[in-house]
Amino acid sequence: MVRRPVREYLTAYLSSDAVERLNRQALALYFGEHWNTGAIKPPRDARFDERSCENWKIDNATLLVLREAKVAIATGVDSRIACATTLAQSYCTALANGDHYGSLIAAATELLAIHKDVIGQEHRLNLIKSMLGRALRMSGCWADARDILKELKDDDLPKTERRRNLLNLALSSESLGEMDAARAYAKQCIDLDKHSREALQSKTILLKQSTAGDPDRKVKLLRLAKLAKKRGATVIANNLLLTCMDESDDDDEKEMLGEQVFSNASDGDDHYNAMRAALHLCQKSVNQGKSLALADLTRMIGAYQYLLDESMDALFGISHNVLWKHFSLIGDTENLLRLFRHSSFKWQLRGKSGADTKYATEVISLIGDQTRNGIMRSTREIAYLMVRSGHTMKLLTNP
Repeated sequence: MVRRPVREYLTAYLSSDAVERLNRQALALYFGEHWNTGAIKPPRDARFDERSCENWKIDNATLLVLREAKVAIATGVDSRIACATTLAQSYCTALANGDHYGSLIAAATELLAIHKDVIGQEHRLNLIKSMLGRALRMSGCWADARDILKELKDDDLPKTERRRNLLNLALSSESLGEMDAARAYAKQCIDLDKHSREALQSKTILLKQSTAGDPDRKVKLLRLAKLAKKRGATVIANNLLLTCMDESDDDDEKEMLGEQVFSNASDGDDHYNAMRAALHLCQKSVNQGKSLALADLTRMIGAYQYLLDESMDALFGISHNVLWKHFSLIGDTENLLRLFRHSSFKWQLRGKSGADTKYATEVISLIGDQTRNGIMRSTREIAYLMVRSGHTMKLLTNP
């Protein structure tokens, strides 16, 4: 496997037949020999359905899927178009299972654009659109998620997918503050199958609305969380526990609820909510002037590395701030500089060029004496800091 820029440079010098042959070999390498049936089997070191899969491997795989879709549509052969669309659906499913929401948004958006004039693949394309809606919601793009999901017609989807869409519509509306719409979608979801997990999560939306200001609210939420855990609905149980954490003023209770989330997450593979709980507890700790224990620091670094490649700006901001305060508390200027470079670059890409101003000022103040006294070497991190901050400092290099 080679990185995308290298491959693009080399293929520019090959014939179209050679490129076609190599593309199909690459598809077999990334997705297994039976990729054209939708039964993808990626190699062990490129499991797109796992969070640990590296971003450049996902980029390569996305390029192959998009290229096959374009070539298949250009041939006009229905059977090849069907194979390419099946591959696209299976690939998007793998990205969703691996929590690669940013990559899923990019791939699904382009796939849907490529297929906009294709007839006969509506079912698979609607499933991709449904996954896109959820990925947008998870990334905080609630209005976009709502608009995408509202485009889907119930008749084009199986009942299970209709429930998921209604739930995601309810959750997106809730996040947007559209409480009446959230309640309506939640009730529709329950009416489709009151015994489903989607219905159970819809009940949490209704319960949170109906218990606002209720002195017994926490008791009712925890009761429903216990029921969800009993039914194996780990994510729903953890969502309710996190709601109680957010609303609690008792530090001991927050920690106890967080430990329940960690325990549930390890049993039910709920990495996302475990990360949210860790961010919540570690943020509280550093805000109280306490540096992180090794286990918590490891969790925060893992969360930061994951969020660096995603579009979850609010959670990324928390992870950056927690690590920044921790490294500041222990006086670790080298890691502060590395953290600044990575976060600042992401903020530039996300169009938030002013987000790093405060941190640049802080770290310049921290390293000022060290650079003036020649204690700190000139590094690319310091050079980047100077460019971003607009400062010029005489950096002395150790002999």
